Amino acid sequence: MNQLYKKLNGLYPKDYKTWDEEKRKKFKEELKVKYPNMGQEWSEYFSWVGKLERNALNYRIQGLSGSMTKYAAVLFREHQIKTGNSNNYYLINLVHDEILAEANPGYEQEASEIVKTCMEKAGAIMCQRVKMGAVPVISKVWEH
Repeated sequence: MNQLYKKLNGLYPKDYKTWDEEKRKKFKEELKVKYPNMGQEWSEYFSWVGKLERNALNYRIQGLSGSMTKYAAVLFREHQIKTGNSNNYYLINLVHDEILAEANPGYEQEASEIVKTCMEKAGAIMCQRVKMGAVPVISKVWEH
């Protein structure tokens, strides 16, 4: 992206921004003749810029979501230790903003409620301005 910007920006004189509209228009027309692919290259550059901006905005959200999920897993484990139910349900995997737990027959609903409570507690601690909810799903297979 930086190479593309340097290449394209290097085609313009340093004082280009001080030129009047008519002089700029004439210069752009000449550039289009010399470099017919310039429009596509600028388009590619701005696609990169947009992608990076979206990723930068999304990074903070995904990071917070991951931290909440990890903290919820800690709360889940603490609950297991405190209640002595470590043999009835287990954490299997953490994926982005999801916790995958496995429960022995008859403990599915209890495990589901514990995961939900832990996720919501973690959300309340990590994100105090917006209430975070959790929707547990009980199934035989993981439904991502």
